[in-house]
Amino acid sequence: MSQYEFLRFLREHPDSRVADLATEFAIGVGATSKGVDRLEKRGWVVRQADPADRRSHLLALTEEGARLLARAEDTFRPPPVRRPPRRQAPRRRARRRCGSG
Repeated sequence: MSQYEFLRFLREHPDSRVADLATEFAIGVGATSKGVDRLEKRGWVVRQADPADRRSHLLALTEEGARLLARAEDTFRPPPVRRPPRRQAPRRRARRRCGSG
């Protein structure tokens, strides 16, 4: 799973737990926890004690993590589709039949 996707999920779902990330991305809790460890070491995410469950931690983006995500979104956002101008079919001139009779 990419760090970008983890950061984006945490912005959209504040106060998520590692288990929430693991469920969302269908990956193991251990792998998810290691991914969060890397984000935390870089200063992009913090773990905060969960007041409702002393054994668990809530995850939050840091200000630096939010800034990084905003910059990254410009890279991941596809550019607008530019369509070539419509080509018009050449106009055909009506033929006049000249004929006698």
